[in-house]
Amino acid sequence: MSPGHEPGPDLERQRELLVSLGGTYREVVGDDIAAALTAFGRAEQATQLIIGSRPGATRSRSRTSVVDALVEGVGGFDVHVVATGATVTPVWTALSPGHAPSRPRRNAVFAWIICLLVIPLLTMVFVRFRAHVSVGSALLIDLGPVMAVAALGGLRPGLVASAGAFGLTNWYMTPPLHTLSVGGTQNVMALSVFSR
Repeated sequence: MSPGHEPGPDLERQRELLVSLGGTYREVVGDDIAAALTAFGRAEQATQLIIGSRPGATRSRSRTSVVDALVEGVGGFDVHVVATGATVTPVWTALSPGHAPSRPRRNAVFAWIICLLVIPLLTMVFVRFRAHVSVGSALLIDLGPVMAVAALGGLRPGLVASAGAFGLTNWYMTPPLHTLSVGGTQNVMALSVFSR
């Protein structure tokens, strides 16, 4: 922090977050920001220095940017520069239902292919080797394609894949076979854990 700089509310929130996550907050004061950060890093035996940078960032006395001075003058630890811009999209806006991230159409097609073909084919393999594959093992293997479907296609295909894997495994693998009832405590537990 340069001399005379007053911390704003953003800095205070970041400080509170850092402390709540178990970090330690320290203020570094100096006329030459790059030199002060370098000296502090060496004193703390740091292995990495992470610094934010944006256009028009504070300049040191040599008229080079603080980031340039750090990269050129630091030895003994790595400097990681995180670019920051004037406009930042808040995380809660990006993740809210009205602003769901768009997925490429190709990903959605792959997701539905996995959902409608791979999971039923896996079930056919499990049925063929039913004597060697437990309900828990079948569900654990099914979890991979279900996760792939959710990652590629999003919530709707992921839910369909999860329900399909659950239903097919229950119908074809869980005694009594070809019914909706589930026999055996172990099978009930395996299906209930998968459905969560």
